[in-house]
Amino acid sequence: MATLLLSLPVAALQAGSVLGYVLSPDGAGISLQSSVPVGLLTQTLGERIRGVTHTVVIVPATQLSWHRLTLPMGALGGRQRAVLEGLLEDQLLDEPAHLHFALAPHARAGVPVWVAVCNKAWLNQAINALEVAGQSVDRIVPEITPTEQGASLCAVGSAEEGWLIHASNQGVTCWPLTAASVALLAWPKDAPLGAEPAVAAYTEKLFGRPVALQSPGQRAIDSGQTAWNLGQLGMSVSKPTRILKHMRNALSVFATGARWRPARWSLGLLLALNVVGLNVRAFQERTALQTQRQAMAAVLTQTFPKVTVVVDAPVQMQREISALQSAKGQASQHTFENLLGLLMASVAVAGQPLPTPGTIDFSNGKLQVTGLSLSPETWDRAQSALQAQGYGVRQSGDIVVMQAQGTAP
Repeated sequence: MATLLLSLPVAALQAGSVLGYVLSPDGAGISLQSSVPVGLLTQTLGERIRGVTHTVVIVPATQLSWHRLTLPMGALGGRQRAVLEGLLEDQLLDEPAHLHFALAPHARAGVPVWVAVCNKAWLNQAINALEVAGQSVDRIVPEITPTEQGASLCAVGSAEEGWLIHASNQGVTCWPLTAASVALLAWPKDAPLGAEPAVAAYTEKLFGRPVALQSPGQRAIDSGQTAWNLGQLGMSVSKPTRILKHMRNALSVFATGARWRPARWSLGLLLALNVVGLNVRAFQERTALQTQRQAMAAVLTQTFPKVTVVVDAPVQMQREISALQSAKGQASQHTFENLLGLLMASVAVAGQPLPTPGTIDFSNGKLQVTGLSLSPETWDRAQSALQAQGYGVRQSGDIVVMQAQGTAP
């Protein structure tokens, strides 16, 4: 994944503070490394930063202290910070409330575990300054961590302020890059010794032997590849932004990763088959509907030859039947007399006088009667009876509207 690694300075991070950065296309290689004031980070990187899917902040080794302890059972619940404060209280040089704690990856109760500690205000200010500069943070990692594979020693920094960073299974310690530190360390002649280019010559002079050059960019890459994440136990890292970036990263990996190519082809083929299937199904449905309409139109024109233009076959068929019934003296569903008679019969109550309507209006097969005061029981009975005979009826106050179902408005 495209990764941006930002190395925090020791001093409090401000808009004008110079920040070292490394751009990596895959988290392992280096495409660009330099330094820039925090406030100009986004402007300087420009289009390059838009492709970044993972941002890692690196905490300098000089800002962290390391403590090894065994967590009691049940300490990994919601009381982790309180437990750590109690266990480390005698080992800390500052008030626990002013410090940030981070547990090693995959920490378990009952076994020794490393705890990294740094100044909470310093780290919070750095993260906030990056957020203000428009750069969200996905992970916070230490520059170097304790190791179980033997001790290492590396000189970092500048000629004006250099440091010796010693890492072993006893933790990580930082010594000023001076002759006195070299004498106290008593580093074996055959033990590996690394140094950044800015302090390589001075380190060789102090130790009296060559050093292995380690670029700041490669050290940043190595830091970013650890499983550590200091953004825990209350440390405010932009969680919603992290989630969105992780989603974008997952989509980017799926869209461009070589190992996902068969899955992408399969998904594309599946979508194409679904689109083709939906179009075939839609065509079949349209064809069936058109065939049904043609059949209905054929029945209409064969039954009533004088109808030459078919617009709405069911409605035209009903009109022709009503006209034929009227011509032969038969009552039609749509006649005024039939509708009014059925309505009054349905609202009649045995032993009670028939309700008298106020006004009656009839047009286009629709009967509207006002002034009918019906009880809820009477209305429910009448409505059910009329609907069972194929009539639509509705009530609004004392107005009742009735017409045969299927009648065109």
